[in-house]
Amino acid sequence: MLHDEYLELIARCAARLRERVDVTPVAEHEHDQLDAELERLQMFGKSPEVLDGYHLGGGAASRDRPSASWFAYQIGSAHLVNTSVHTAGQATLHNEFVPYQLVRVELPVDFGHVTMRPETISDKMSEWFRSREVDFPEHESFSDRFYVLTDDEEKLRGAVTVELLELLSRRKMQYEIHGRALFATYGRALSEDDCLVLAELAAAIPSAFTS
Repeated sequence: MLHDEYLELIARCAARLRERVDVTPVAEHEHDQLDAELERLQMFGKSPEVLDGYHLGGGAASRDRPSASWFAYQIGSAHLVNTSVHTAGQATLHNEFVPYQLVRVELPVDFGHVTMRPETISDKMSEWFRSREVDFPEHESFSDRFYVLTDDEEKLRGAVTVELLELLSRRKMQYEIHGRALFATYGRALSEDDCLVLAELAAAIPSAFTS
């Protein structure tokens, strides 16, 4: 169960979205489908649960599948906390649920399964022993900053555009694509500022495929 302060924060994020774009609340019957989609994402260490969501903008890939959506979700994480003195300072385990957020954007082409995340030193070292990463000579700065893995390199190279790589490279986010669905998140606790940046990214992505 989320604390009231987190519920209020989600409500403020939704209000900020309404100021920028037309939004339609995600229907209750959509939550199970969305939970199933998030369940298969590798970017999550534990199973996420959708708390709230909005379809963004007036455009849609189809009547039943809006082109972009924003979601608040939670992942239970265990924390050690100190108990009161009368229990001799023993540590106790409890679950604290913190809201996160992501956007889902419907893409015009199938990318296969792709993960993109900011590259770490460990990633660079692992590539010395086993080269798996996909690099993009057409956008070297993206390749320098992000670690990209895919189950179908040919499909990825045929689908990606330089414009999309440019958009994604501007933000230090985690991205994952399943087929035509792109998910983007900062992977950190919900904030109003991040909410607007995610919405702006979702709005900009369709333009990366118009040239």
